[in-house]
Amino acid sequence: MNRRHELYPQRTWNLCARLLVLAWTSASTFVHAEPDPAAGFQLHPDFAIELVAAEPIVQDPVAFDWGLDGRLWVVEMGDYPLGVDNNGRPGGRVKILQDSDGDGRFDRFHVFLEDLLFPTSVMTWRRGVLVACAPDIFYAEDTDGDGRADRREVLFTGFGEANPQHRVNALRWGLDNWVHCANGDFAPQRQQARPLQKNAADANLSGFSVSQAEDLRRLAVGSARITSVRTGESVDMRNRDLRIRPDDGRLDPQAGQSQFGRDRDDWGNWFACNHSTPMWHYALADHYLRRNAHLTPPSARVIVSQSLTFAVGSSGRTTGSRRNASGNPFTSACSVTIYRDTLFGDAFKDNWFVCEPVHNLIHREVLSPTGVTFTSRRAEGEEEREFLASSNPMFTPVAVRTGPDGALWIADMQRLVLEHPHWLPAGWEMNVDVRQGHDKGRLYRVFPKRRPPRPVPRFDERTTGELVSLLASPNGWQRDLSQRMLIQRCDPTAVEFLERQVHKSTPLGRLHSLCTLDGLGALTPGILRLALFDRHSGVRQHAVRLCERELLSSPALGVTIADLVDDPSSHVRLQVAYTLGMWDDPRAGGALASLLSRDGSDPHISAAALSAVNCHNLLPLVTAVVEKAPTPKVMGPLLASATGFRRSRPLGLLLDAITRMPRNGFPAQPLTLLADWLDALDQRGLPLATLYRDGDKTLRSKLDGLRPLFTTARDSMASDDTTPSQRATALRLLGRGLARQREDRDTLAKWLAPQVDSVTQHSAVNGLGRLTSPEVGPLLLEQWKTYSPALREKVVDVLLRREAWLNSLLDNLEDEFVSATEIQAAYRERILDHPSAEVRARAATIFTARAQTDRVQVVAAYAPALKLPGNYSRGKRVFTTTCAGCHRLGEIGRDVGPDLRFARDKPPEWFLPTLFDPSRAVDAKYVNYTAITVDGRTFNGFVREENSQSITLIGPTGEPQVLLRTNVALLSSSGKSAMPEGLEAELKLEQVADLIAFLRRNP
Repeated sequence: MNRRHELYPQRTWNLCARLLVLAWTSASTFVHAEPDPAAGFQLHPDFAIELVAAEPIVQDPVAFDWGLDGRLWVVEMGDYPLGVDNNGRPGGRVKILQDSDGDGRFDRFHVFLEDLLFPTSVMTWRRGVLVACAPDIFYAEDTDGDGRADRREVLFTGFGEANPQHRVNALRWGLDNWVHCANGDFAPQRQQARPLQKNAADANLSGFSVSQAEDLRRLAVGSARITSVRTGESVDMRNRDLRIRPDDGRLDPQAGQSQFGRDRDDWGNWFACNHSTPMWHYALADHYLRRNAHLTPPSARVIVSQSLTFAVGSSGRTTGSRRNASGNPFTSACSVTIYRDTLFGDAFKDNWFVCEPVHNLIHREVLSPTGVTFTSRRAEGEEEREFLASSNPMFTPVAVRTGPDGALWIADMQRLVLEHPHWLPAGWEMNVDVRQGHDKGRLYRVFPKRRPPRPVPRFDERTTGELVSLLASPNGWQRDLSQRMLIQRCDPTAVEFLERQVHKSTPLGRLHSLCTLDGLGALTPGILRLALFDRHSGVRQHAVRLCERELLSSPALGVTIADLVDDPSSHVRLQVAYTLGMWDDPRAGGALASLLSRDGSDPHISAAALSAVNCHNLLPLVTAVVEKAPTPKVMGPLLASATGFRRSRPLGLLLDAITRMPRNGFPAQPLTLLADWLDALDQRGLPLATLYRDGDKTLRSKLDGLRPLFTTARDSMASDDTTPSQRATALRLLGRGLARQREDRDTLAKWLAPQVDSVTQHSAVNGLGRLTSPEVGPLLLEQWKTYSPALREKVVDVLLRREAWLNSLLDNLEDEFVSATEIQAAYRERILDHPSAEVRARAATIFTARAQTDRVQVVAAYAPALKLPGNYSRGKRVFTTTCAGCHRLGEIGRDVGPDLRFARDKPPEWFLPTLFDPSRAVDAKYVNYTAITVDGRTFNGFVREENSQSITLIGPTGEPQVLLRTNVALLSSSGKSAMPEGLEAELKLEQVADLIAFLRRNP
């Protein structure tokens, strides 16, 4: 029910009654180092905060970067949220700020670019800057020396423009010599028909009738394609971030997606956030995972923090960032950053910061490594307070970065309201000034009281030797800029300096020297071999990565890398797993097997190793794995890979290993492995019978060896000693073997009887849902009258997967064996929006109460509920019945849809359109999609995860459906919310009042 779309600060909007109490300070010059006296700061006691710029020097700052000459480039989004005239007129600018007297405060500025529409990020680049301003990332330069850009070249285009709050942002330099950027929650809405797989529409739809194929093409959703202007290449960026090479036009999707802010630590680990989650780590790299299209990897995103925040006072609000003794949930986390300097002292090593503008604060935590990823904790002394917070409601920090001087720099947009009017309740736009504060802005820097910031250095006159030395600087920004400048200069004299520094420097100096040599194309096998034995694990890790381009010409490097499978660092072993997939040598298979033997229980190292599987190393890998008592976690993906690569010999070895597994008692392990493999076959649209028919004599023999396992599953179902969990395992096999399918189908149906426990009933429904027979529909509906509400929901969810089964449901609805009121709103919505015109027509007749309902009228009809008192306890019951299927609050419900903890800060008027017109302001993350597989199944839900191999949909039951891209014919979206319309059929005025009372007092 969350329909928030707020600026990277996801700002609450119900602040219209607050008075602006902010002292005006002239920004023409600054002769003092005191912070804004009206800010009401509460800061870590060992630190000071200094105001370095204010209006008119800077207004509405949202991002910044430092130039080679020490000046500050600032992005201003003065046109937020509707344009400077509230009618779409661009007002964004890029300014250059200058400190003319060297006192640390900016006293001059000039406008470099103006009339930009919602710009979000800037990065100094060569003689100009890169600017992120959807739909483009462009390069701008002043070629005539007048201080204004007269050259502007679009480099990449196609980024989403629908939402000014969530546009491409956060241009950051990576150790890989790419510029990385955040997606900004860009996802396509309903677009012109297009198959999911380029040039594959006819093949993917070959199993459908002509009319069905036309229906599917009509509903197909367009990809979120970003195009390189220079090369013409385009990539799908939906639900992913991106990295780019501005000079040559290359672009590459990355694990994502980030909302506002994407940053890395010194060693190349990338982190991001969204409004409710202050930080996560990207533990896997998409460009490696996509190599094995038959792998279904775990989520690349690992949430490392879900802390609460502690605001200072109520900020004069009736709602919003009110002070709460138990803490407030994050509602506007943005611009996560890792502190990358030593000025703050040892206690701030591995510290990260994130802005929370709704609560007027900067939050800090400390990272701790755990395996290849991280955990996080609040800093000592900040268990119930923040590093920096303000009682002034105008303090709205939206960007935070480590400066070249070692200080922490903060952009304060100084907006009273940061919310797009599109998400205001009807009529509120008349009372809320969404532009209040547009003429103001602040830039601050924070530093230790006893260690003032260093001078901001100039780089424009540095020699090549000096730049090489600065690769060992304690400051991350300086190291990154030095690396970038050395590569852009392409000075051959740098190579000798760099090679010398690889031998003798700080660990970070050695790391950046290696990465710079890579950018110059000057790495040699000798340098790489030296780095592979470096005493610091971070250097070894990147040395392994940098060997990839040399493996073909220097295979000895592959042998050395293979020896690192036992490296004590999990990060090194992760990179070894990735890189072994780039070594075109059978010996890589044995090394990968050793890694999987050691780290098979680690989901990330295991995924990295399995991503390295290819036709060259598969057989030696499988041969080594089956000799080492393989675990199911390794066997399952290898079975899927062997099937996908169509390699019968390794597949036969794996199937033999399954049949040889111990069968003392209930053989859970071999049955589970076999069921997982059958699921992988389903993902490929490849029934076991087809594999048997098309296989050679040897493979058919191996498949025949599986028959006893199917028999064991059937015998288990007939035994009284079998537990519900064992039955759930056995039921996964019924009807999927080479024989006795009809008998198995009837057995599955028998386990739907009311005397059967709920676990087994649900397993039986899932088992029937894996079959293809048209008879499944009638079998599932036969005992409808005896089903519990939860089982009915599951049955309907399965019936909607195939059109023949759905037609059985419609038959029963028309005969009134099933009542239309027994079909939940989410499923009514799916049926009414089905790809088939015939199904839609039948459904419109059945669900007449919903047809063509005017959502505005429905919302208006519930307005009287806002005047009713509402009861918390009754509202809790309404939530449990109506909302808990998709939302979780405390111990109630499923964690499927948006986090509703923030709803306690919303006024009553906000809830009505959220409940009864959910698509009015749908968050792109929760748009409903329909996926049609090549074998004719239909799945619905919002996209929870997406990578190069698979798409994960979350439907109303909360169960993830992971679909391999190779098995998806078309992906479509109506542009509507995954939350259904039609709740008016279930809720009375009093119930709505009670529900609002509960949500506004939720724990």
